[in-house]
Amino acid sequence: MVKPGVLMQSPIIPYLRDSLESKFVLYPLWEQSDKEAYVMENAESIRAVVTTGPERVDAELIRKLPKLEIVASFSVGLDKVQQQQQQQLPG
Repeated sequence: MVKPGVLMQSPIIPYLRDSLESKFVLYPLWEQSDKEAYVMENAESIRAVVTTGPERVDAELIRKLPKLEIVASFSVGLDKVQQQQQQQLPG
């Protein structure tokens, strides 16, 4: 069985990354020189986005990920997640 993909917008604490890596295929966006192309190349595999404080998960990113099911934010509040688009996720 193929592991679901998780788009990671920035590095996270190593033990959390290790835990995620055991269950998911991680796509480290911050390591890519052409982030837009990287997202488009892997869009069909990505089912989750992990974000931390400074990054935004906006409507444009959400629209590019047709299989997206969840956005996990390791921060206080949801002000970095565009909620109107979030409500349109399947499920």
